[in-house]
Amino acid sequence: MLFCPFARYYFLSLSNDNVKLFGNANAYLGKEDEGVGSSKLTGFGAAIGANYFFNRNVCFETSFGYSSTHAQIESVKDNTFALNVGFQIFLNRDEK
Repeated sequence: MLFCPFARYYFLSLSNDNVKLFGNANAYLGKEDEGVGSSKLTGFGAAIGANYFFNRNVCFETSFGYSSTHAQIESVKDNTFALNVGFQIFLNRDEK
């Protein structure tokens, strides 16, 4: 099981608010159960990206980020750079 809180800050709006740039940070804390035993997982990550809004509640998202995770068993450490793409749906977004 993995607990992964994150915070995101939108810092710039472009094209009549249809494009919003953001930065986000997250932390990982959890436990992985394997057949041999269990391992404590910890880590952190950060990314920058942009949301391209189709309408008030739906957008296409791209981001580039870094994450670092550490597994207690055998001291395994993983550092990753990633390019992420996806869709976001915002429920009950306030009008501005």
